[in-house]
Amino acid sequence: MQRRKFLQKSSLSTAAVLSSSILSACKNEKAKAAAPLATNTIKPIVIATWNVPNATAKAWQVLENGGNALDAVEAGVKVEEADVDNQSV
Repeated sequence: MQRRKFLQKSSLSTAAVLSSSILSACKNEKAKAAAPLATNTIKPIVIATWNVPNATAKAWQVLENGGNALDAVEAGVKVEEADVDNQSV
């Protein structure tokens, strides 16, 4: 392939890719404008490094009952500390 033809084809390909991405970006902006605004609700989650379902369940229970995050952590840790078979704590 000659260098000139290669440059022409690669320029056309680049222009096609750029124009399609610009057009799709315009579509996204229109879709965002038409979509209703989402409410900013914060949903709590409980995570743990280890597989400790009893501790995470207790922490979740505290959060569901209106407790704060620190109370939930303490309640979850207490469950694992009270387990004599668990040697991780």
